[in-house]
Amino acid sequence: MKERQKEPLQQKNPRKWGMILLMAVLIIVMLVSLWNILGYLLEGRKSEKFAQDLQESAIIIEKDNTDSKDTKKEKEEKEEPIPDAIDFDTLHAISKDAVAWLYAPGSGINYVVAQAEDNDYYLHRLLNGTEAKAGTLFMDYQNHSDFSDWNTMIYGHHMKNGTMFASLVKYQDQEYYEKHPVMYLYTPGQRMKLEILAGYTTDIEDSVYTIPTTKEGRDELVKHVLQKSNFTSKASVTGEDKLVTLSTCTYEYEDARFVVIGKIAE
Repeated sequence: MKERQKEPLQQKNPRKWGMILLMAVLIIVMLVSLWNILGYLLEGRKSEKFAQDLQESAIIIEKDNTDSKDTKKEKEEKEEPIPDAIDFDTLHAISKDAVAWLYAPGSGINYVVAQAEDNDYYLHRLLNGTEAKAGTLFMDYQNHSDFSDWNTMIYGHHMKNGTMFASLVKYQDQEYYEKHPVMYLYTPGQRMKLEILAGYTTDIEDSVYTIPTTKEGRDELVKHVLQKSNFTSKASVTGEDKLVTLSTCTYEYEDARFVVIGKIAE
């Protein structure tokens, strides 16, 4: 009796298994990406909500700048009122690190400014200490918090959703400067106008990131930033005028920064 011949085992198709593995990897990558995007959006919303809550609780507007006879549409089209003052007692109840408030009409910049013992703490923390990618606008730890230095530096993130210091890069254009020539700085008991002088792309080695110790040093810095500016300002620096440098990231090259420099006009 002949022995029954065994049927050959079906050979595995390596190409088929390779495609299955590739599809599995792509699905995992897609899910991870969606999770990261969702996390970014939720965290961004958390930061925006915190900023809005601060604005509602700390901004003091004493006068109604709208006419009661205006239609709803006309009221909406009018410029938002400039805050008369900031309630720093409310801010200090959250953190004593709150040293100022920066408001730039029509730009979306309307935030508290904090100052810590280093320039890292508020990179990714809200004023209440909660971790958040957007962080908080913060003053350089080397500066005096009363803006008495010849140059005070304030840093903020360039967020993709347009918040924080994202709008600073718009000062690359003369037209944008013409529409936004001033900002406002608030400290406890004081409101100061910040007249914009210059704005340009640079790196972290630029002398704009220094604090001059003399008026002559301030004058040299003013000359430097005016030469590099993307726009021509109508403001000028005289006497004891102090400078404020606003800095954020930009992406023209590695470690690029965009700076906007203004002078404090009491």
